[in-house]
Amino acid sequence: MIRNILIISFLIGAMFFSILSLKPRGASAANGPIVVELFTSQGCSSCPPADQVINQFTENPNLITLSYHVTYWDHLNWKDTLGRKFADQRQRSYSNYKQSNRVYTPQMIINGDKEFVGSRKNEVKKNLEEAKALAQISISDLTPNAAKLSLPAIENGDYYLWVAGVKTKHVEKIGRGENRNKTVTYSNIVLSLEHGARWDGHAKTINIALNETPEIDHYVVFAQNKAYGEIIAAGKINI
Repeated sequence: MIRNILIISFLIGAMFFSILSLKPRGASAANGPIVVELFTSQGCSSCPPADQVINQFTENPNLITLSYHVTYWDHLNWKDTLGRKFADQRQRSYSNYKQSNRVYTPQMIINGDKEFVGSRKNEVKKNLEEAKALAQISISDLTPNAAKLSLPAIENGDYYLWVAGVKTKHVEKIGRGENRNKTVTYSNIVLSLEHGARWDGHAKTINIALNETPEIDHYVVFAQNKAYGEIIAAGKINI
């Protein structure tokens, strides 16, 4: 039995090593990353495995990960310390846009397109391998409350630019609820989410405002078709 457990552990580790070294399909130096969004909660007993998946992605330069902590599980005897109402709204807006009637945790969405249960490692691997690299958004002239974005030329459309303020890491000891007495590490938690601008897909340079919040460690900017459709470009702002 011990030998079998060691073999299974090795196979899982090997699978995630391949994900950690993943390069987006068709990627080159000019291509952008893949955006992985996770809707999670400290009050959800099924979520820690998906949170661990996101933790293992943080060192991959080809991936941008965003963890949104929803609040609709807060009634289960524990209020998520990272929960934000905009996370609930974004997840429901995704559901409405896609006409799926699916709102659950842990939900993972890749490039605003494929969605699935974020703790299912084989589905994570499959969808990441199939995902295409996005167009790259470049950032310059960074100040504490603003930045300049260089937007590439892409297919004409109606794109919404989102600006996410992200906390790189948080460790929480959960005192009550379904995960009581567990200590969970969370990565790339979205603490603010602002609609930065509209974009028609033409190459241009624009200025955007940044939300000044002490806990924010970096920002992610991404362009999404009609606000909740496919993500077509992205970039990261280190501060």
